[in-house]
Amino acid sequence: MIIMADANLLISLVDNRSDYRIFSQYFERNEAILALPTPAVAEFLVMDENYKRSDFLTISSNFCQIFDLDMKSARMTANIFRDLLKKGYFKHKKGDKQKVKVDIQIIGMTLANQIPKIFTGDKEIEDIIKLLNLPIEAIDIKKNNEFFDLPLFNNYK
Repeated sequence: MIIMADANLLISLVDNRSDYRIFSQYFERNEAILALPTPAVAEFLVMDENYKRSDFLTISSNFCQIFDLDMKSARMTANIFRDLLKKGYFKHKKGDKQKVKVDIQIIGMTLANQIPKIFTGDKEIEDIIKLLNLPIEAIDIKKNNEFFDLPLFNNYK
């Protein structure tokens, strides 16, 4: 099984070593993969500002895999963006549109790689998935702090 991560999940994992240890052990034991999309990694690095804490991303890990924004993902992202424009999604949006573009890239990469779930703390991702009725399950780490029966992110704010 592969699950896509967003920057909120990455920050939660580096904030709490015990959560990270439990999470990594679960993934390794169950031969699951945490997909790290490069747009989320970039967003994580901008939001975190502590590059030493991001070292775990560069350490060889059995359960993490980096996913790049390739041509298939770019096409899927463009289709999602077009569909959102048709539905008037951006007309009433206030705030950082660049962040929304990163979210759309993460969703596009998830669809292009046929990954069924995104582990997120980002309401925009959930809203886009629901609005476009996409075949992805968004697991909200703010609401659902249990992951496969593991109590994670209890201190998530």
